[in-house]
Amino acid sequence: GLCGKPKTGEPAVALAQFAIGMRDAMSAFQRETGEPISIRIGLHLGPAVSGGIGTRKFAFDIWGATVNMASRMESNAQPGEIALSRAYRDKIADQFEMQSRGTAMAKGVGEVDIFALICPHTETPPLAAQ
Repeated sequence: GLCGKPKTGEPAVALAQFAIGMRDAMSAFQRETGEPISIRIGLHLGPAVSGGIGTRKFAFDIWGATVNMASRMESNAQPGEIALSRAYRDKIADQFEMQSRGTAMAKGVGEVDIFALICPHTETPPLAAQ
């Protein structure tokens, strides 16, 4: 394909690769079956709290402002799109193609920038000047 492969095992990069794989698998499933199914994904970076709740039926969950922002990214994505916060975009910008999708209002935060993750860069970017 037109997309390359990122060079690092950085967790943010690995998650972006995983999201692209999920998006592409859903797209292929839709083409093969004709089922009207799509996926939207939102990614953001930051701290979160996780834990198990319940005594009879145990459930694991994750909470926090980071999770809420990822949810805002997802809810503002188009079907089949991976939406990134500015923080996520900045973390992986040297390895992936992205497009600005403008801004949206995020509850409790205000106006936020949204970027669509397209695919990994096809070539190794030049080294930054020191």
